[in-house]
Amino acid sequence: MLNAWYQGSGELRSHYLLERVFMTPLIDSKPMEPQIASIVSIICQLNAINFPISNQWLTGMLRVKLPPSWNTLKNRACPC
Repeated sequence: MLNAWYQGSGELRSHYLLERVFMTPLIDSKPMEPQIASIVSIICQLNAINFPISNQWLTGMLRVKLPPSWNTLKNRACPC
């Protein structure tokens, strides 16, 4: 069961990866680029096991996760 959870390609694996995406905070005191790269890596793993995540969803999720010091970027209106 642990193998399926951490290394499998089924439902348990997708739940584990989704949990990591949602629960991983972006911490202001650490460099932002490696933190975002880590989340993008998890999204790539989800896509690889046929759990597609769109770039639009990824961008929105990252925007919501930004720490308060990044509020000027968070509050920018979408130019759509």
